[in-house]
Amino acid sequence: RRIYVNPPDIKGREEILRVHARNKRLGDDVDLRTVSQATAGFTGADLENLLNEAALSAAKRSLPCITMQTMEEAIMKVIAGPQKRSKVISERERRNTAFHEAGHAIAAYRQSTQEPVQQITIVPRGNALGLTVQLPEEERLNMTRNQMREEIVTLLGGRVAEQLIFDDISTGASSDLQRASHLAHEMIARFGMSDRLGAVSFDSGDEIFVGRSYERTKPYSEHTGAVIDEEMRRVIDEAYCRCTELLRADGEKLHAVADFLLQNETMTRKQFEACMRGEPIPEQRESFFERTSQAAPAPQPDAKPEKDE
Repeated sequence: RRIYVNPPDIKGREEILRVHARNKRLGDDVDLRTVSQATAGFTGADLENLLNEAALSAAKRSLPCITMQTMEEAIMKVIAGPQKRSKVISERERRNTAFHEAGHAIAAYRQSTQEPVQQITIVPRGNALGLTVQLPEEERLNMTRNQMREEIVTLLGGRVAEQLIFDDISTGASSDLQRASHLAHEMIARFGMSDRLGAVSFDSGDEIFVGRSYERTKPYSEHTGAVIDEEMRRVIDEAYCRCTELLRADGEKLHAVADFLLQNETMTRKQFEACMRGEPIPEQRESFFERTSQAAPAPQPDAKPEKDE
């Protein structure tokens, strides 16, 4: 018998949060339903850790209860690790990180299937020098080929921004490239999304050693393996070209977002979307959980981005 334990949906996350919040004092502003909306993909252990981190954050600030602000800090800590403001970073690396994260954010904004950018920061967390946080507005159980293609474009946004601005590249995009390559391989070899190979899955799922995916047996010939590699390269190259077109067209916005990050370190969703619409950037920082209900929808993929003459 096989029992599948999938990550909880929005209702399940809310109920799990209520269980772990029983022995914790919550502030009047804490809405567990809102927190559950912002934690798509979190497991039960992640949610327990989230409330524990929020309680620790409140205790460090000598607060009488957990607030939504400490919840926000806890979510970021669970996603990317603790802040490392003490890390000494050169101005050159800060500038490189700012344009890198701005590239991710703009690439996501200009594609209709991508989740909205909730926060951009160049404050180091864990092993990352910066972070672009996208939060889903609805539960996603399946992904289409177009969604996967556009996600690869978003993942390549940092590398493309570095190439365009500095005419050089860094090691900062290593994890992005790994994720993009893995996604391209899944599209071609597992989900049958290649017109050249057809609706065939080459992923048998059999492993010689449990937990070692690189030891999988290959149910296809060497020639087919070479074709899979060629198709993966095609998907990545097309995404790279698409991302380059988007960021070149939005060159002024790329500089505007990066300059704001260099001055303020963190940019919220409302500030980012105001910048992309060419509006004055609000100075007041809204809550991480605040949804921008009046934000204009992102342009369709084939729509031409704005250009300031």
